[in-house]
Amino acid sequence: LYQYTGGTTGRSKGAELTHRNILCNAATTFSLVGDKMEETGGDCTVVALPLYHITAFALIMLPGIEYGAHCVMIPSPRPPSNLKTAFENHPVTHFSGINTLFAAMLEEPWFTKEVVQHLKFCGSGGAAQHVAVAERWEELTGVTINQGYGLTECAGALTMSPVGNNRLGIAGVPVPDTVVKIVDGDGNEMPAGEEGEVIAKGPTVMKGYLGRPEATAETIKDGWLYTGDIGFLDEDGYLQIIDRKKDMILVSGFNVYPNEIEDVISALDGVAEVGVIGIPDEKTEEAVKAYVVSTDPNITAEQVIAHCEGSLTNYKRPKHVEFVDEIPKTPVGKVLRRNLREMHAE
Repeated sequence: LYQYTGGTTGRSKGAELTHRNILCNAATTFSLVGDKMEETGGDCTVVALPLYHITAFALIMLPGIEYGAHCVMIPSPRPPSNLKTAFENHPVTHFSGINTLFAAMLEEPWFTKEVVQHLKFCGSGGAAQHVAVAERWEELTGVTINQGYGLTECAGALTMSPVGNNRLGIAGVPVPDTVVKIVDGDGNEMPAGEEGEVIAKGPTVMKGYLGRPEATAETIKDGWLYTGDIGFLDEDGYLQIIDRKKDMILVSGFNVYPNEIEDVISALDGVAEVGVIGIPDEKTEEAVKAYVVSTDPNITAEQVIAHCEGSLTNYKRPKHVEFVDEIPKTPVGKVLRRNLREMHAE
C-alpha cells in the first residue's frame, strides 16, 4: 500500500506499507479497545476522515471490519454538517477523529446529547488533542476522548491511551510489540521526563518512502523510525508529545512549542480554532503569533493575551494575535502552520 503523508511540514511522501504492517496495526488497535466492541457485530462506526488518511484507513475502518461493525463512510468531514445524517440515521457507537473536527462538531446546533446516546468510544489522532476540547466533548456526550499517536510511516498507531485509564492531553502508552524511545540529537536515550525526539521500532514500521531513498535513510536508522516529533516518556511509560521539531519557535534562546499555546488559547470561551507560529523578531529572534477563529465578535487580542498569562510564562505568550475567518488545514483537518507562516510573510 502506498499511503501518502499529510504534507504539513513539506512535500507529501508515499510510505510503502506492507500487508504485515497494515494487519499488525489493525490487530493492535483491536486488542486495545476490544472490550468496547460488540462480538455480535452490533456496533456502528462513523469513518469521518477520507481513506487516504492513515487514521481513517488503518485505525478506524479496518478494525471496524475486523469486529464486524457497520461502517458509515463520510466523503468529507468539512463542513461538519456532512456528519448530521449519519448520526441522526444510525446508532453510532464508535467515533474517531481529529481535534479540529471534535471542536467544529461542538459548535454544530444539531450535535446534541440525543444524537450521541449510543456512543461508547471516541478516539483522537492525527494531531494534538486539546484538553479543553476533550473536556467539552465529554461534558456533552458523556464519553471521554482516548488520544493516540502515530504516523503514516508506522501504518497508524505507535501509542494509544488505555481504555479505562485515559489521561487527557497524553498520547498513551506504546502499542503491543512496539518499542518507543526518546533520544537526544546524538541518538542517546533520554531518561524519563526528559525531552527529545520520539523514535520507534516494531512490526508496523514502513519499508521506506516510495522512490525517495535519501528521505528513507534520514527517517529509518538501524531499524528505528525517527518521527521528527519532540516528546518525553513519564515514569509510567506514558508518552507526552510536545510538538513537531520543524514547528518549534525559538524565543530568546528558549524553545517554545505551538501545541502548548494552542491548547491554552482553545480553552478561552468564544475561540473555535487557533493556530500558532513563530515570526521574525529583532529583539528575541522569533516571537509567538496566534491566528484565531472566534465565534464571539467582541473578543480582542488583548483578551487572548491576558487569558494566556495565567498558564504560560512570559516568553511563551503570544505577542501578536490576528483574527481570521478560517485556519488553513489539510483535507483531514490538520493545521497547516507553514501556510500560516506564508500568510504572515505576505
